[in-house]
Amino acid sequence: KDALISEIKIMRRLKSEYIVGFVDIMETPNNYYVVQEICNGGDLRVAIKKNKNFPEAQALEYLEQILMGFL
Repeated sequence: KDALISEIKIMRRLKSEYIVGFVDIMETPNNYYVVQEICNGGDLRVAIKKNKNFPEAQALEYLEQILMGFL
Protein backbone atom coordinates (compact mmCIF):
# COMPACT_ATOMS: atom_id res chain seq x y z
CA LYS A 1 0.00 0.00 0.00
CA ASP A 2 2.82 2.42 0.83
CA ALA A 3 4.47 1.84 -2.54
CA LEU A 4 1.17 2.52 -4.32
CA ILE A 5 0.61 5.75 -2.42
CA SER A 6 4.17 6.84 -3.23
CA GLU A 7 3.62 6.07 -6.93
CA ILE A 8 0.35 8.05 -6.94
CA LYS A 9 2.09 11.08 -5.42
CA ILE A 10 4.67 10.96 -8.20
CA MET A 11 2.03 10.51 -10.91
CA ARG A 12 0.09 13.55 -9.64
CA ARG A 13 3.17 15.76 -10.03
CA LEU A 14 4.14 14.61 -13.53
CA LYS A 15 2.90 16.98 -16.21
CA SER A 16 4.21 16.27 -19.69
CA GLU A 17 2.76 15.66 -23.12
CA TYR A 18 5.00 12.58 -23.20
CA ILE A 19 3.57 10.95 -20.06
CA VAL A 20 0.06 9.55 -19.70
CA GLY A 21 -1.72 11.89 -17.30
CA PHE A 22 -3.09 10.94 -13.92
CA VAL A 23 -6.81 11.67 -13.54
CA ASP A 24 -8.01 10.17 -10.27
CA ILE A 25 -7.78 7.32 -7.79
CA MET A 26 -10.73 5.28 -6.58
CA GLU A 27 -10.68 3.00 -3.58
CA THR A 28 -12.91 0.07 -2.66
CA PRO A 29 -12.57 -2.04 0.47
CA ASN A 30 -10.31 -4.46 -1.44
CA ASN A 31 -8.77 -2.49 -4.33
CA TYR A 32 -7.39 0.79 -5.59
CA TYR A 33 -8.16 1.92 -9.14
CA VAL A 34 -5.88 4.43 -10.86
CA VAL A 35 -7.63 6.42 -13.60
CA GLN A 36 -5.38 7.77 -16.33
CA GLU A 37 -5.80 9.50 -19.66
CA ILE A 38 -6.64 7.33 -22.65
CA CYS A 39 -3.92 6.42 -25.14
CA ASN A 40 -5.94 6.05 -28.33
CA GLY A 41 -2.99 4.68 -30.29
CA GLY A 42 -1.91 2.30 -27.55
CA ASP A 43 1.40 2.27 -25.73
CA LEU A 44 4.93 1.47 -26.86
CA ARG A 45 4.40 -2.23 -26.18
CA VAL A 46 1.47 -2.24 -28.63
CA ALA A 47 3.54 -0.40 -31.27
CA ILE A 48 6.37 -2.92 -30.96
CA LYS A 49 4.01 -5.90 -31.19
CA LYS A 50 2.37 -4.46 -34.30
CA ASN A 51 5.66 -3.99 -36.12
CA LYS A 52 8.81 -5.48 -34.61
CA ASN A 53 10.85 -4.20 -37.57
CA PHE A 54 9.83 -0.55 -37.62
CA PRO A 55 12.31 1.81 -39.26
CA GLU A 56 15.26 3.25 -37.35
CA ALA A 57 13.78 6.75 -37.68
CA GLN A 58 10.62 5.57 -35.89
CA ALA A 59 12.70 3.94 -33.14
CA LEU A 60 14.61 7.20 -32.65
CA GLU A 61 11.34 9.12 -32.44
CA TYR A 62 10.06 6.76 -29.73
CA LEU A 63 13.36 7.07 -27.85
CA GLU A 64 13.21 10.86 -28.05
CA GLN A 65 9.67 10.88 -26.64
CA ILE A 66 10.68 8.56 -23.79
CA LEU A 67 13.62 10.80 -22.90
CA MET A 68 11.46 13.96 -23.10
CA GLY A 69 9.20 12.39 -20.47
CA PHE A 70 12.11 12.52 -18.03
CA LEU A 71 12.64 16.27 -18.38
